[in-house]
Amino acid sequence: MGGHLIEAPDGVWRIDGEDLEPDAVLGVEIRAEGFAAGTYSRLVIEAEPDPKAHVLALRKAATVGGIVVTTTGAPVTAAAIHVVGENQRARWTENSWSVPPPHATTDAAGKFTVRDAPFGAVFIRVAAGDRPPFFAGPYSVSEGGSLADLRIVLPEGAVVSGVVVGANGRPVAGTTVHLDPMSGGSGMTQRHSITDAEGRFAFRGLSAGAYFVGWRIDGSGNDSTGCALAVTAEETIEVRLPPDAPCSARLRIEIADPFPAELIVHATPVGGSSTGLGRARRSFQAKSAEFEVDHLDAGEYRFYVSSYSNEDSARGFANAIVVPGAPVEVKIKLERTKRGG
Repeated sequence: MGGHLIEAPDGVWRIDGEDLEPDAVLGVEIRAEGFAAGTYSRLVIEAEPDPKAHVLALRKAATVGGIVVTTTGAPVTAAAIHVVGENQRARWTENSWSVPPPHATTDAAGKFTVRDAPFGAVFIRVAAGDRPPFFAGPYSVSEGGSLADLRIVLPEGAVVSGVVVGANGRPVAGTTVHLDPMSGGSGMTQRHSITDAEGRFAFRGLSAGAYFVGWRIDGSGNDSTGCALAVTAEETIEVRLPPDAPCSARLRIEIADPFPAELIVHATPVGGSSTGLGRARRSFQAKSAEFEVDHLDAGEYRFYVSSYSNEDSARGFANAIVVPGAPVEVKIKLERTKRGG
C-alpha cells in the first residue's frame, strides 16, 4: 500500500480507500504548525473504527538554528537541513516521507532556522551539493524550547583523484569518469567528473565505503574499465585509468544460432583483495563471438557474459587466471532461456 496524505483543518482525520484491508497495520504521523509531529506507530485498520480511541495530544515543537561551515570556516550555502530524531536518522532514505521532516535551507551566510522541530535528542542532517549527507548530533532540546547558534562543521570527506591515459600514453582531456558507491557512501548516487586539459579528475567530499571508479573508453558506455576502492574517512587516493595492468584475456563465446545482437560482459576479480588499484573490473558490450579484455592485473577473474532480448536471454561464465604476456584463452558457453519460461 502506498502512503496517504490527508489534510484535517478541524483536527478530525479519517483514512479510507479500496486499498485498506481490515486488520492490516498502519503507521500514522500527524503534524500541525507549532507542534512536534505525533505518531501512531501501530494502528490496526477496522471496518467501523471508534474515533475516540485514537485521540492524540500534540506537544509544542522546538526551534533549532545555527550555521554550517567548512573546515576552513567558509559558510556552506544552499545546504538542505533536516532535524530528526534517532529513529528517523536510522531509517533515513530520500523517499521515506510523503511530507519531509521539518527542514530549512542555509542562506548566503550559511545560517538556518528550523521550526516545528522534534524535541528531546535530535540530529541535524546536512546535505550540501555533491557531498554525502552528514548527521550532526545528538543535541538536546526541550519541548517548546529553542536551540540556537549551533555551529556545524561539515567534514571535507575523502578524495578520489587521478588521471585518464589514452592508448598513445597521453592524457585524455574532456572525457567523463564515473564513481559508483558499492557499499557505505550513504545517500550518494553515481557521480561524474570531466577530465581537465591534463586528463585529471577528482571526486571530493566522499564518505567512507567501497566505490568503483571507472572510465568509459569509447565515450558511449560500451566499454568501461576501472578500479574498486576501499575509502576511509578523510583519505586521499590517487588512481590511473585504465589501470596500468599488463594482462589480458581472449574470450570465445559458444551459443546456438542466431548469435545475440549484443553481449554484456563483466570481468571481476575472484577472491583476495578486490579493492587493489590494479585489479580492474571491466564491463562492456560486444557484438562478436571473439573479443579481448585487457588492462587486467595478474590473478583470477570470473568472466560473466549475458544477453537479453524480447524473446529470450542467455548467460554463461568461466573463471580463468591471467598472467602477463599473450592473452589467456577463455571459452564460455551460453545457455538460452525463453522469456517467461
